[in-house]
Order: sequence, then C-alpha cells, then structure tokens
Amino acid sequence: MTSDALVTVSQAYAWEVCGGVKGDAGAAGHGMGLSSLLRQRSADLRGIVNGIDTKEWDPRTDPYIPHNYHEGGYGGAGGWASGVRGC
Repeated sequence: MTSDALVTVSQAYAWEVCGGVKGDAGAAGHGMGLSSLLRQRSADLRGIVNGIDTKEWDPRTDPYIPHNYHEGGYGGAGGWASGVRGC
C-alpha cells in the first residue's frame, strides 16, 4: 500500500478496520482482508468525523470565509450578504 496517510469516516471505524471490535468474532472482516496491513500502518491511520477535520475546517477560525461564525451566531447577516454577493 503506497500512501502517506490513511483515512476512515471516524476514529471508531479506524479502530474497527484494524480488527478492534470487542466481542465480535468477525471483527477481522471489517478490514476486508487488510486488517493486518492497517494495524502495521496504524500510525498513518486517522478517522475523520463526517469526512472533515473539524480543527482545520472550523468556521469560528477559518481564514477563507468572509465572516466567522459558531453554533450560537452568524456574526451579523450583513457580513454574510456582502460575502455572497462578492462570489
């Protein structure tokens, strides 16, 4: 396997594909025959929640959006409107 990094859909699934499901006799099947290789490459294996790295793609700090926001507010609708018009 040639890659710098290996990514799964979640940390839990990264653990599962390496054969780490407690109490599951068929755990090795989660890695589709690659469990031993994935265990060898475990330092390169990451699980990303919903396919994104929430630290890198954080709307509170993202420098590539016109106005940062968070779950409690949008920073004012006027800022978003001008950002969208500029696209």
